[in-house]
Amino acid sequence: SLRSRCAGRELLVCAPLRVAPASAPSPQRPVSTPSPTLRSRLTQAGSATHPVSQASSPKPLLITLLCVLLLASCSERSHELVVSGLTMGTTYTVRVVAPPTQLTPHTLRSMVEEELARVDATMSGYRNDSEIVRFNTARTTDWLEISPELAYVVSAALEVARRSNGAFDVTAAPLVRLWGFGPAADEHAPLPDAVAIASVRSRVGSSLVHLQFQPPSIRKDEPLLEIDLNAIAPGYAVDRIATRLEQRHVKRY
Repeated sequence: SLRSRCAGRELLVCAPLRVAPASAPSPQRPVSTPSPTLRSRLTQAGSATHPVSQASSPKPLLITLLCVLLLASCSERSHELVVSGLTMGTTYTVRVVAPPTQLTPHTLRSMVEEELARVDATMSGYRNDSEIVRFNTARTTDWLEISPELAYVVSAALEVARRSNGAFDVTAAPLVRLWGFGPAADEHAPLPDAVAIASVRSRVGSSLVHLQFQPPSIRKDEPLLEIDLNAIAPGYAVDRIATRLEQRHVKRY
């Protein structure tokens, strides 16, 4: 067939048809010019037999790119620092990609735990000796001196409460506990009735908290009012750790 004859003659399939010069014909092999129909059929046969000759395949390039990306990913993973642990009644994980040479695993863990320990000792509702718990258990309406850091976070919480029209309220801890949630909640207590809810609501509300910065102090209008910072303190701790990392020129974390 024409296809089998073309497959055996790569010169006709892969390159333009070459014809010997008419001035020097070989007496043993007379030269004949293929007809247009034959030339078209030869071209079609060549394209079907060797499709790569029409356009180079992009597969080698794609494979190369995938290999490069894979190697880069493996390289980055081999230069990660990861620390994790427990804090504020939950867990944490800090991951640093391509850390600076001066940031060792020991340095990273010490830095992270230093920040978390300070925030935990100041704002955690899960430990009886934290600064915020001492405020909650003080049955007084007098001004109480607090740390600048606690004043900053309470101020941020009161601002969010104002902007959200009370949807975010750090004084809602008694109500949260009444419904069986929070650090000191009784999970097996019956559902509260309307009288119990009304009684607790009388000591809930951000407007009952007063704050000043010179010196950092806080006061409450209701002696039984409590502040629960567990919805904002972890976020503040993340901000503090991020600041410490960026001070060490860490860009990916």
